[in-house]
Amino acid sequence: MKMAGYFRSLIGISLFLAACTVICASEKKEAPDAYTYRPGVRNTTGKNQLNEKQLKLVIESLQAKTGFTGLRFDEAGFLTLDDPQRFAGGSASARELVEKAIQGKVQLVLENHSYSTKVAFASITNNLVFINMSSKAQMEHRSVHIDFTDFGKLIGSKEVRASFDLGIVLLHEFVHGAMNLLDRVDEWEEIGECERFVNTIRKELELPERQHYVARSQTVQTPMGWTVRMAELQFARTNYKNGTLKTDEFKLNWDVSRVGTGIRETLGPPPNVVATKNNERKSTASVP
Repeated sequence: MKMAGYFRSLIGISLFLAACTVICASEKKEAPDAYTYRPGVRNTTGKNQLNEKQLKLVIESLQAKTGFTGLRFDEAGFLTLDDPQRFAGGSASARELVEKAIQGKVQLVLENHSYSTKVAFASITNNLVFINMSSKAQMEHRSVHIDFTDFGKLIGSKEVRASFDLGIVLLHEFVHGAMNLLDRVDEWEEIGECERFVNTIRKELELPERQHYVARSQTVQTPMGWTVRMAELQFARTNYKNGTLKTDEFKLNWDVSRVGTGIRETLGPPPNVVATKNNERKSTASVP
């Protein structure tokens, strides 16, 4: 009986210390940043912060897809929109998505991971929840990792590259973060609900639509005799021309050794632990 009581005491102490560790981790994370509990899309701080050129690329790419003319980053690094009714062209679905990302209940943190072998184009991390132990304020964070250098390594026509440029890939990650849609694919589902929404954006922009989520790869030999592993995504665009329904097919390729594999992380169960990451499902796909 005494031994049982002793072990119960040890377990109680261990649980107490674990709780303290979580609280301390939360307070340590939130202390340096006055904007931890502000929702929206923001530029990170520290070594992975986007520079001015990269911020400009993000704005220009999102403006091209949404048509919004009033997008900008404020002094705190948050993406803002001055007037949602002011736009020229663009996709209505993309505008809806960006508004949700800016005005939603989650903080999406943009991080620069250029030249990374672990990030292919872009990816989104697991859920991380911060809780202020004084005010009880809560905010879910997800980081969007971007490798800006990867987009210049794409091989394909101008049209298909526009279907998989920085703006489209960012919108894909926003679908995960702001709409909680998944990349779940299997033998019956090749595209996934997230990319299906992105295809709606492509269609509204009259761009080729992605036909499958998982990039297929094969080893090819160059004219110089080198062996290269090339990844491929297939796209298609269907339209009426001269009274006839026509489907144009497109291929987008890249050298896997130059871009990386970038096993992405997709949305899992809602987080329920303070300032810690939950286990999440991972898809078999290697690109956004």
